[in-house]
Amino acid sequence: MKQYIGSGRKILTDLLFGIPGVGYRPVVTKEYEDERKLLVICVNHHQKLIKICYLLNDIFSYGHFVQLAASVMAICVSCYLITIESDANERSFLLSYYIAHVTQLLVYCAVSNELSHWSFTILNVYHFVGDTYFSRVTKVKIEP
Repeated sequence: MKQYIGSGRKILTDLLFGIPGVGYRPVVTKEYEDERKLLVICVNHHQKLIKICYLLNDIFSYGHFVQLAASVMAICVSCYLITIESDANERSFLLSYYIAHVTQLLVYCAVSNELSHWSFTILNVYHFVGDTYFSRVTKVKIEP
């Protein structure tokens, strides 16, 4: 089971890996020397980050699913045990377990929401890069 954060991630990944000339030393001309160096460094950095994210996603996706399933199961079991327990001390003990599991699930969802937010932010920045970062000629060269 894989976790896909954003639908545009695949498009952005394909665009970053499809840029020609970033696998070797930067091609420098007098006119675009600084821009080309920064572009190559930036693209190489993002390619490495994407590879690391794919690797981490493959490693941790099963563990995250198991943790989510265990939290939901523990919440259901705690609710059931609270309803059938007659002793007040035991009921308060089970209630603390229930609250802890619900809190864990809410934190898990909040972190997932934060990851989704930042992944979409990265995609939006890519689409709305202004002319202050790269010249029009450089943008035309990297567009597919």
